[in-house]
Amino acid sequence: MLGLTTLVLCSLTLSPAPCALCEDRCYLVLFGGQAGKVRPRTAHTWATFVKGNPQRVESFTISWLPVRLPVRPCRLFPEPGRNYGLHETLDLFNTGRQEIGMWGPYEIQPSWCEQARAHKQLLDSGAVKFQTMDRGPLRPGGPVRRPDISHCVHAVTRTNNALRESTSPVFSYGEYITRKVADQMNEEGLLVHPEQTHDWLITALDLERYHLTRRRVGEPVLRVLR
Repeated sequence: MLGLTTLVLCSLTLSPAPCALCEDRCYLVLFGGQAGKVRPRTAHTWATFVKGNPQRVESFTISWLPVRLPVRPCRLFPEPGRNYGLHETLDLFNTGRQEIGMWGPYEIQPSWCEQARAHKQLLDSGAVKFQTMDRGPLRPGGPVRRPDISHCVHAVTRTNNALRESTSPVFSYGEYITRKVADQMNEEGLLVHPEQTHDWLITALDLERYHLTRRRVGEPVLRVLR
């Protein structure tokens, strides 16, 4: 009897522990860019959400732009929009004249990843149109006046109510507003250990072939509006 008990205990002791690196976690890569001259029609903010581990990943991107490009900031009426893919967006903006900042990859709260997935489904449903001047809230933290229209920044920030409220209203574009969005993601507790980036995702998402400027939460974007 003693020998059997000892064998069972030894078997339990020698059983391999679960691999922490194989556990699925959620991550975010945030992008913001503009041409050499920072203008609304050349500026864009978008985000890729990832769920997985170094062995496998699944991702989706919120990159809200009009179906018919280019962006026309002075357009008076909403127009059909669609989500562009990660590499589709990078190829559009990686022209040699663009400057693209990248924040992350950061680990994020899993609940936010699911909220973002649900918001992407809403955008993809056709219920939301694109407009640069999308009639956002009149005051910081105010209600969304027109949830059926959105520009690129609101497409990202509306993935979480606290993030939307803390970044509204939106008065800038390109890397400037993307920096604010990144900082508020951290302030709202959506980022897990923002001092740590998970650079294995750069390879997993095939981002190495693009010219991207690495940015950090809290880092100023030293550019002059022209």
